[in-house]
Amino acid sequence: MHELTLALNIVQILEEQAVSRKFNRVKQVWLEMGTQSCVEESALRFGLTSATRNTLAEDAQFHIVQTPTRGWCHSCCQVFETRQPTAGCPLCHSVQIQHEQADALRIRELEVE
Repeated sequence: MHELTLALNIVQILEEQAVSRKFNRVKQVWLEMGTQSCVEESALRFGLTSATRNTLAEDAQFHIVQTPTRGWCHSCCQVFETRQPTAGCPLCHSVQIQHEQADALRIRELEVE
């Protein structure tokens, strides 16, 4: 269950940011999760509930936004965007594609005190 490790890493980042930006509590967190990230959203939410106990992010609301996969097909020379996990171009079905940050999981925004 790598989602728990991801949740612990998110809490670590929040704690580091609290020190450098001088805040005491995290109220809300917006996460962006790529469609190719291989992260189970419900498992990540469960991990965040466990990982935030007794931390500055306890009781914080986590908003998870799925971001579409953006890519370029080398065969048909088209840019594409899809919300479905894909191993090929949704236009011509070629597997000669290049994804842009499709597997990313990042903190987009924080609301803090």
